[in-house]
Amino acid sequence: MLASSLWLAAATVASAATFTVVNTNSSGGGSLAQAITDANASAGADTITFAITNLSNTIRPTNALPTITETATIDGRTQTGFSSAPIVEVNGASAGAAVDGLKIATSNCVISALVINSFLGDGIEITNGVNNTVEGCYLGLNLAGTVDTGNTLNGVLLTNASSNIIGGIGATNRNFISGNNSMGVQIGGASATNNSILGNVIGLGVTNAAVANSVDGIRVAAPFNTIGGTVGSARNIISGNTSDGIEIGVLGTNTIVKGNWIGTDLNGALDRGNTADGVFVN
Repeated sequence: MLASSLWLAAATVASAATFTVVNTNSSGGGSLAQAITDANASAGADTITFAITNLSNTIRPTNALPTITETATIDGRTQTGFSSAPIVEVNGASAGAAVDGLKIATSNCVISALVINSFLGDGIEITNGVNNTVEGCYLGLNLAGTVDTGNTLNGVLLTNASSNIIGGIGATNRNFISGNNSMGVQIGGASATNNSILGNVIGLGVTNAAVANSVDGIRVAAPFNTIGGTVGSARNIISGNTSDGIEIGVLGTNTIVKGNWIGTDLNGALDRGNTADGVFVN
């Protein structure tokens, strides 16, 4: 019985695979769409890497990318030339009405170091998933991290998804979530609990100028979530947004907000105020 159990464990580990994106095509072999399709069909925690050989690293889907339904890491840091900022862009201007950039409907995924902009839906949408991480991305900005190329809805939308991390400890893990036409980050649904928003810049570009999300920087309509942390590297900088820096709605009971800079520049020194309130509790 023990030998059988060990064989099953080994088989599960062996089933994980790596799929590499080698071109910027909207579909077909070597595309991001095909890599997601292949990862969805493969059991285990797969990895999608990048070795794009086109002159440009910009992927322009002409329709919706497949929803991620199996655990996967999509790692933009693997693209040749990566240093500290994302260099692979997914531009949704041609993807169609209401299309989201990446849709996650599973758990334990990691999205690292991608630029996701110009979609007519959300940049990243996580629904019902647990323990997913979004880190080191530009969501709503151009490749340089300076110009508003926002998604029409939210930079990140969590719906009934729990224990997810948006950002992380340390500069290489923080996201710049700016320029989106709704919220930078929106959390909603009674079961969207224990999510952490850590170390992000929400409403500014990389050169310290305001690149506003058109509504709130963060809106929370779900209980028991945390924005910020007790160490400096967990601090979110939430500034320059057109409405509130943070809005906590009527379902946002037991939301913890700590250690953040709200309404300042990247250095905590200059005025980059949100147009309405820094923190509004509804």
